[in-house]
Amino acid sequence: HPWQPRDLVDLVAGTLMAHSPYLVRAGDMLLDTETRRLQMRGSIRQLRPLGCRILAQLMANAGRVMSRDELARRVWEMEDGDVTRALDVHIAYLRRQIEPDPGQPRRIVTEWGVGYKLVLPEG
Repeated sequence: HPWQPRDLVDLVAGTLMAHSPYLVRAGDMLLDTETRRLQMRGSIRQLRPLGCRILAQLMANAGRVMSRDELARRVWEMEDGDVTRALDVHIAYLRRQIEPDPGQPRRIVTEWGVGYKLVLPEG
């Protein structure tokens, strides 16, 4: 099939990402924390700064529930202060970026009363 300009841009960006020193990899996800680009399922998404920091933490701890307090401390780098509502807003944003159905998340899963977990697909 003929190449579309967007395909070529994605291919070049993906090749450049593979050599960045700021990579976080988890399953089929590759995140460049310097450029805030997420490569997943053959496409590249540009993330917001806080969304990138949250996703990097979830990816580095894939399969483990991270409490909301722990995520907030690592992302906002503060010991106190109520940022849990802001965290929820950014999680919703990330779900819109990576979930096939953000209303039924399978990647960023809520553990009620605890926090969030990144679930990697089987295989």
